[in-house]
Amino acid sequence: MTIATELLLALVLSTACLVLIGAMDPKRRKSRRGAGNLHSLARAFMAAVSLVAGLWLWASGAYAYFLIWIGYYLTVGWVVALCLPTADSERHRR
Repeated sequence: MTIATELLLALVLSTACLVLIGAMDPKRRKSRRGAGNLHSLARAFMAAVSLVAGLWLWASGAYAYFLIWIGYYLTVGWVVALCLPTADSERHRR
């Protein structure tokens, strides 16, 4: 497997974990009156998995790809936080 393929897998895995963590956030789910909150241990596990994907790039010596991953990870984190509905956005729609 090439390092570019490892980068792609790390990006996909990190994105999936961040989206799931954001979608199952207890405060967001409560504001939408939804069920299915993730337990805090499950959220911590998914956060660790998403970080391990990038740390693997660093450990393998692909420092440039690690920097690409960390920039992507931070950007996706902000996009997930901004795009998912919150209690404030629900109040403004009424």
